[in-house]
Amino acid sequence: MAMPAEVQWEATEWSPEGLPVYRPGDRIRGRVALAPEHDAHTRGVQLWLGCAIHGSGSPEHYSLIEEHFIYEGDLTAGLPVNAEFSTVLSELAPLSYQGRRIKFDWQLILRVDIPIWPDQRLTYPFVVLPAERRD
Repeated sequence: MAMPAEVQWEATEWSPEGLPVYRPGDRIRGRVALAPEHDAHTRGVQLWLGCAIHGSGSPEHYSLIEEHFIYEGDLTAGLPVNAEFSTVLSELAPLSYQGRRIKFDWQLILRVDIPIWPDQRLTYPFVVLPAERRD
């Protein structure tokens, strides 16, 4: 089941790969738009925003926006699901990091909750860099 979705980030800085860049203390905000191509029986669509920490140990999550429904019920073809999100990135938030043994992946995840079937997850990464020094 294809569910095209788009995230419009309100960022002032972008990585060379085209990902939005945020720094501790920044406000992370934007809009999501999910455009179902077919009718689908679902419990709804959930949004989560945070950092997935994984590597050689047990995976952990650092949530900025806890997973919550942005839409409840069945999806109808051609009827978009739209939502806005906004939160402040903590001064103590971990920075993006891609090491050999551990990774800190910041992302927004949309999860289409499908009963008795694997959920569809759409992942949209972003980057957290150190705060700029002000000397």
